[in-house]
Amino acid sequence: MRLILHRNFKWRALSRKVRREQRNREHYSPTISTYRWWARRSHALIGALLDQSRKVLGQAIVVSDPMAGGGTVAVEAARRGLVVHAQDVNPWAAFGLRTTLQPVDPVLLEQAATRLIERLDRLGRQLYQVDGQEELLSCLHVRHCTCPACGGTNYLFPTRLLALDRRIVAEPSAGWFGCPACGTVQHDHWPEGPARCNVCHHEFTDRPDEKRIENLVVMCAQCATKNPLTPEALQTATWKPVLSVVQKNRKLELHPSTVGGTPSRRQSAIAAKLAKRIPGKGETAALQRGGFVEWAELFPDRQLAMLDEAFSALDAEELSVPVRQRLLLAVAGFAEMAGYACRWDPKYRKVYEVTSNHHYTRSFLTAETNPAAAMGRGTLPRRLAQAVKAAQWFPGSDKATVTCGSSVAQPMADASVDLVITDPPYYDSIQYAELSRLFRVFAQALGLNWDDRVENDEAVPNRHLGCSHEQYVTRLTAIFAETRRTLKRSGRMLLTFHDSKILAWQAIGDALRDSAWKVVSVAVVHSENEKDFAKNEKNAIAVDAVFECVPRQIKPARVATAGALTNNSAKNVLAIGAAVAAYVNGSAPHLKPLYMDQARRRGIKKLTLN
Repeated sequence: MRLILHRNFKWRALSRKVRREQRNREHYSPTISTYRWWARRSHALIGALLDQSRKVLGQAIVVSDPMAGGGTVAVEAARRGLVVHAQDVNPWAAFGLRTTLQPVDPVLLEQAATRLIERLDRLGRQLYQVDGQEELLSCLHVRHCTCPACGGTNYLFPTRLLALDRRIVAEPSAGWFGCPACGTVQHDHWPEGPARCNVCHHEFTDRPDEKRIENLVVMCAQCATKNPLTPEALQTATWKPVLSVVQKNRKLELHPSTVGGTPSRRQSAIAAKLAKRIPGKGETAALQRGGFVEWAELFPDRQLAMLDEAFSALDAEELSVPVRQRLLLAVAGFAEMAGYACRWDPKYRKVYEVTSNHHYTRSFLTAETNPAAAMGRGTLPRRLAQAVKAAQWFPGSDKATVTCGSSVAQPMADASVDLVITDPPYYDSIQYAELSRLFRVFAQALGLNWDDRVENDEAVPNRHLGCSHEQYVTRLTAIFAETRRTLKRSGRMLLTFHDSKILAWQAIGDALRDSAWKVVSVAVVHSENEKDFAKNEKNAIAVDAVFECVPRQIKPARVATAGALTNNSAKNVLAIGAAVAAYVNGSAPHLKPLYMDQARRRGIKKLTLN
């Protein structure tokens, strides 16, 4: 049997290419900016797997990805002119990918995007007013509440440091600091900070960057009582704008905030549609613990007014369906910049999206991004420009189809697919259904007719959604069995996976074995940006195991292994990958002894999986 994954492939060169791409993904693969998804596979990796597969299976292959998620497989297959079927249980992923793949005229899209940006700019200048040639990029807000012991007001600055004059790596000598007693911000030397507030004269005894809130308990600045920040206490807390981030001549400046009148939330159409209760379990429980009850509460009034303007403009224009859908997707993506939920990093002067760390943030100092700003992270002009860039890079394909629904039932005929490339959810590492709740409720508010079946059907272990380890295996088994039905006898399935838990690998092995597959080869290749915020300094796995699988009735020779074994982590992943292959192809009752044996054979002294 001629293998797709073989030792003579240039795995080290591919790993270098993947590493380079993952550190600047928007440049190399602009379509990743069309919609938010988590743990996308590298376009360089998937492209290389497709090219190598065509050498083995033929040039005009039919491709399938039953767990499409971020859509890398579908986009790369469509870019090569191949027929591709993609499917995902999550409607946000399916809508985003279908819109990305739908053919569009980039020129018409750019013209419509330009008109929308001009309309938003006019309103933005009214709502986010600054002097002269300055542009307001972000406004920092702090929560304040009343001490139940003394009745004094407390401003919940996570640290007294609000922002440095320059990023910490540039060795700044000054910054802006907040007073927890009166909320005043003042400019002073760094790292010393002010000794007392220049307004209320409250004295500071802690370091400027020392945490003031530990385990959701804050010490009252007035009477020193330790007060728990319960959801009930935070529901009565209010927000105060304290610092504005502005740009002048493309340089950032910081000024104390002075906010004038803003639109009433009662007049916001989008706010009324977002007046839905936030689920109190799972990932979104963090928002409820932060005092939020309904989704609309995550957004300042000015952001809601800007979103109303954007959607009103899209409704008013005579646009083709592909153009409108791409603009709609770009605007809907702004949901992740909710101004009362986006964390602000004072040392790097950076805004983080609501789900930037694969979890919902819970912060007391937040950053309200000006949706109409030309500069800044996640603004509408930048999102619209990225949508145009993505369409110019890849305008879509009429050979691609996207299905929304569980892949236990796939629309393809028996034996109609040559190649399956997919990556099942990485066990319970990322809760896709819960993380996408904000985007799904936002899209529903825009009129998209979705339901929440993903909450019950997703193959991700989650005790809140009723998916146990056993249910995870059962769902994957059903998906793999249905996938095998669609595959030609000569076809292959390439499956990418990584996890730090042996239990997760055992689940993959059980699902493959129970659905009648055999593993013929295993390779290890770089797959992640280890510098990402969610992975940096966390000893995270930055490589994938890639399994080449065939239906069980085909009897393979000895399992081949290959890859770029550049570090101990990669060696461990290859060892567990080889163990999974032996487990799937054999009858061993447990995976762990096979992993230990593979590690011993390969001389691995430090085991990284548990």
